[in-house]
Order: sequence, then structure tokens, then C-alpha cells
Amino acid sequence: GSELLKNREIQGKTVIEAIGKDHETGLLTKLIVFFHGGKSISLQYFGTNTKQYEALLSGISFPLAPFSDTENHAFESEIADMAEQKIMKGYLASDLLSYEFRPEKPITRAEFLKIVTLSIPGLTEELVRKLNDRPVGITEERFSDVKREDWFFPFVQFGVELGCVRGYADNTFRPHATITVAEALKLLIVSRDIFVDPPADGQQWYEPYVDFIKMRDDRLRTFVMTFMPSSALTRSQAAALIIRLSSVETEE
Repeated sequence: GSELLKNREIQGKTVIEAIGKDHETGLLTKLIVFFHGGKSISLQYFGTNTKQYEALLSGISFPLAPFSDTENHAFESEIADMAEQKIMKGYLASDLLSYEFRPEKPITRAEFLKIVTLSIPGLTEELVRKLNDRPVGITEERFSDVKREDWFFPFVQFGVELGCVRGYADNTFRPHATITVAEALKLLIVSRDIFVDPPADGQQWYEPYVDFIKMRDDRLRTFVMTFMPSSALTRSQAAALIIRLSSVETEE
């Protein structure tokens, strides 16, 4: 818990400052909570350099965005939605105060499976807690490269039960491999228990999933019509796919 909790004013804004220790690293941490637009935005500083800390605070501009590198991005709103729902997180920036989303960073198969799972409509808080805390249900190691001690183990197990995870012929899941756009489309759609017709004669295996997305969302149509099936899915594209498909499901 925090050792010190107090109100202070920064640039005419009243904020809450909590000073304590980070549970994971043991480092002294200062947590600043801003209230903007009816929402709270937290910024965390790791370190003991008081002058640097105060200098960073003096440079804060309002209103604050969740991430320092997503302003005016094509999928800025989807990224913000994923962060607000606590499905995707950012990376602590070099200034030790702000967070970066790194929107163009490729996302791995394990990472994408996790955010797809956590975004499933109706997923209970209890199940989310179990998934994050490990393990869930079956503890059998289904793939040679997915061990019980791996953080992604319960998500892979859950994905197998959902039918959206099958792995490769050599009995691997390849969790650290970058997921392709084609693989991501299939995994996401199957995880939602949406039926898609099998490929017709002459079609590639992924084309029915592309067609499904093209018919459901105008904003993603251009994206899926111009992608290379084997291209790496980025973090921003992952956020957009999940949020846009979720909005279509809600509308229907």
C-alpha cells in the first residue's frame, strides 16, 4: 500500500499524490492521479530523483492522453477504449512518467490471444482473475512450447476449449511468434463463436474471414482489403479489430 497519500496542486489542477513502493520491483514509486473529464488518469514515476520528478510534473500538459504516442493516430479512439477497459496496457517511457502504447509494434500470438480472451463479451470478473493469476481448469500441457509456468498458459488452455487455438502440426503453439493479420482475423472471429462459411474452391483459408470483416465494418474494409495475409499485425491494428468487431456485435 501507499505510505503517503496527499492532495497537491499542479498547474492549477488538484491531484492526488501517493508515495510508496512498487510491489514488483521494490522501487520507490510516486503515483499521481489526475481527474479529467470524469475519469481518473494515473501516471507513475519510478526513482528517487526529486528534482527530476518535479521537473517532469511541471511539464505536464492538460488534458492528458493515456499514451504519449497515439495522438492523431488512425486508431486513437480504439486504443483508448482498450486501455480504459484494462485489456491493453502501455510501456513506461524513458521519462519514467508517461506511458507509450507503441502502436506500430508487432504483437505476438500469445499477446493477441490474451487480449482477445479478455475482450470476450460476458467474461466474468472471476474468470478474468483466474486467467491473470493462473491456472484455469485443465492443467495438461497441450503444446510442447507452452508450459504451466508461462504467463500465457491459461489463455492458451482457454483458447483450446473455445476452439480458437489449434497450434501447428509439430505440436507447438509458437507463442512468441508474431501473429499475422490472417491468423488474427480467424482467431478473433472463432473466439466469438461466429460461423463463417468454409473457403470455396480456389479460395485461400483466410478469405472467408476477410470477407466477413469487409461486410461488417466500413472502417475496417479498407484495412482488410489492402493487407498482406502474411503481414505482421500491429498493436494498434489489434485494438481496432477487437473494438470494431465488438461494436458490430453490440449493434446486432
